[in-house]
Amino acid sequence: MSKMAAAKNLMPTNKVTDDMMGVQSMVHLYTDSLKSLHNNMSGLKEELASHKRHIKRLKEELTAACKRQLPVSSLVSNSHHIFP
Repeated sequence: MSKMAAAKNLMPTNKVTDDMMGVQSMVHLYTDSLKSLHNNMSGLKEELASHKRHIKRLKEELTAACKRQLPVSSLVSNSHHIFP
């Protein structure tokens, strides 16, 4: 067998088989699933960050309200009761 004939046997064909279509479909579904999961995770991260900011503001408001309600001497002796 000549080198040219051997090289032709190694060349990929342009024939698309059912197996190739099935694999391509699976890869497409997998990448779509990953994109969807990434979008969901990004949304959840932003929602979590928003909740954390809200909790921080609530703690600040509660601390300020406690300071307004309590005399200064009790704040010094009971400072562990005020939120960090």
